[in-house]
Amino acid sequence: GHVEAADLLGCIYFYGQGTDVDTKRSLTAYEFAAKCGHGPAEFMLGHFYFEGIGVERQERRAVYWFRKAADQKHLNATIALGVAYGNARGVDPSWRTAQEYYEMAIALGGEDDSLLSLQLNITNLAPLMGHRVELRVRNRLGGKCGVATDFRWYQDERKWRYVINLDDGTDLLMPPESVVAEGAG
Repeated sequence: GHVEAADLLGCIYFYGQGTDVDTKRSLTAYEFAAKCGHGPAEFMLGHFYFEGIGVERQERRAVYWFRKAADQKHLNATIALGVAYGNARGVDPSWRTAQEYYEMAIALGGEDDSLLSLQLNITNLAPLMGHRVELRVRNRLGGKCGVATDFRWYQDERKWRYVINLDDGTDLLMPPESVVAEGAG
């Protein structure tokens, strides 16, 4: 009962239910419950670190707590991991991984419009992800085929790239304008 009580106390102080909002007390209560393995508190602790609420923003630490909660099938933690991967917050960017977390969230019962919108965004911006593609470049790679396995943001180039696994086993990073659906002429 102590873990659930700590989680409830964290909620009371976080939202100011019957008392003033007290971020520090809320954080302390959630930390206790999260360290005891309570999924909802793990999610909230991740939320504190992800947004920098009462603590310094530490997105990698937030992802750690989101994963612990998601391992217990916590819906909001699963969605938060999709957001983290889709926006390169605390993890290396990967729209494939973001899509997987969104699909897990839907399987857990998440059906709100924002979740469906996140999935649609990936489909619209990276329509070839998961499909067979052909490279359209004017060099030795032109015409080669493979599967677009991911879509990632590369900060140093400030560009999106498809990760292509060619039929010969080679992995390449290609800009979207150099990739077409196989057989698209």
